[in-house]
Amino acid sequence: MNTQPTPDQIFTVYGNMGGDPDQRTLEAKTYTKNVYNPVIDGPEERTWTQPEINFLTFSIATGGYDDKPLVWISCVDWEGLAFRARKGDQVEVTGYFELRTYTDKKTNQEKTVRQLVVTNFRIRRHKVRHEAD
Repeated sequence: MNTQPTPDQIFTVYGNMGGDPDQRTLEAKTYTKNVYNPVIDGPEERTWTQPEINFLTFSIATGGYDDKPLVWISCVDWEGLAFRARKGDQVEVTGYFELRTYTDKKTNQEKTVRQLVVTNFRIRRHKVRHEAD
């Protein structure tokens, strides 16, 4: 899953933010596993700790004009590059697509979604926002 994409797998997508980025957190985890230790020529229990990880999720809309259909693209931003973006901003997002599998809490069924993993993010134009009177 953490394989580096090749240049022909990198895409740049232009569109509008569908909403403000959601900040999410993966809780810190500690796990233990038996691994082979050549010094003692046998298994040894090792413990690893994965730190808490903060990331952003958001969707962008692209197309929707002339004969191009409107397409929504789900994005995950592990580096927090989109923290300044807001709903309606025109953005340029570069990254690679990956499939993510999860279990739906309501139906308890396994689902697979395609998401764009963000490697570069740029706001091309901020949406004009009017102050409330």
